[in-house]
Amino acid sequence: MLYILLGISAGFGIALQTVFNTRLRTVLHSPLLASMVSFGVACLIIFALLLGNDGLGLHIPTNTPFWVWLGGVFGVVGLTTTIILFPHLGGVQTSLMIILGQVLMGLLIDHFAWFGSQEYALAFSRMCGTLLVLVGSFAVIALPALKTGVFSQIQAQGLWLWRLFGILAGMSVASQSAINGQLGQLLGSPLQATLVSLIASLLALGAWISLKNLQEWGNFRQLRHVKLPLWAWCGGVMGALFVASNTLLVPHIGTGQTVLFGLFGMLLGSVCVDQFGWFGASKKPLIIGQLVGLVTVFVGVGIIRLT
Repeated sequence: MLYILLGISAGFGIALQTVFNTRLRTVLHSPLLASMVSFGVACLIIFALLLGNDGLGLHIPTNTPFWVWLGGVFGVVGLTTTIILFPHLGGVQTSLMIILGQVLMGLLIDHFAWFGSQEYALAFSRMCGTLLVLVGSFAVIALPALKTGVFSQIQAQGLWLWRLFGILAGMSVASQSAINGQLGQLLGSPLQATLVSLIASLLALGAWISLKNLQEWGNFRQLRHVKLPLWAWCGGVMGALFVASNTLLVPHIGTGQTVLFGLFGMLLGSVCVDQFGWFGASKKPLIIGQLVGLVTVFVGVGIIRLT
């Protein structure tokens, strides 16, 4: 039960992180710079925690595979792909493709025990539960947008290639969870693994921004002229909690269940943000279809958890 609550809480925090980073983005005029600030704050917090607890010494076993250091890179690949896809697919379709990729990759990692994960066979009951999760996710995300005709161009030429990229982005995010779980075991510290992942994310983001537009770094000057609320700086805290919880959960319950718990928490958090207009977000009242979708996701996760 503790694992379930931890996974759902971590996903809920990601929904809040999106709101926090959106506020930063309006000041910096760049989602990548907003992510860098978010990750940087998280690194400082974890660094301080490590100094007071585990220490910073990394005890790295011999014959460590190179991919254990790439969790943060996989995360940035997922993030930047999402940003690229948004103008082509819109928010609804982008979210659905990424969720599909996360769920699919989580099942594959568990079934084939990739990235040193424990094997969880893809039984019929797990497939049924996964289908319920996907159907419920569609209901929560897509139903409010159906009235606006967001899928009117669903057959447009070229969109299926962008959707494939969205699925691959989701697969990258799920891979990050599995890799960080293995790194946490090798280092014997989820906090150290989280710090390594975040530093890798910062380096990858910095390289991407430099290649994309070197002058974009100058946008950081905007932070001196705008007084941001305290919560706007807390996106990195939510992200760090998410990475750390995944690092802790994957070795115990597998990548698939970790992804699904986080997904349910994220959907629940998004609905709450919209319903109550938290942190300055626009209020979007919950419709009955979304509530049914949340219940469907919860049932699907429960089926997978019990098998």
